[in-house]
Amino acid sequence: MENTKNKKVPYSLMKSELYRMCYPVPENTVKNRINLIIFENRSNNYPEWKNKPKESIIKTQYVEKNELIEYFETYGLPDGLEF
Repeated sequence: MENTKNKKVPYSLMKSELYRMCYPVPENTVKNRINLIIFENRSNNYPEWKNKPKESIIKTQYVEKNELIEYFETYGLPDGLEF
């Protein structure tokens, strides 16, 4: 049995890093999933973003920790990561 140490989920990262992290899953699938989570999270939790269009909210490249955790809880952790 291999004794490999898993890395902790990062506090934040760029979308491009998330795409690489989830590699066998197609980039468009990961992009659509994380954009939906970002839109729902930020439009519900930040009052100043409430009336912004979806395109302006999801164009960000930065993914926050709570959005990463929701993504990984929903779709599973990539190999080598743990909470």
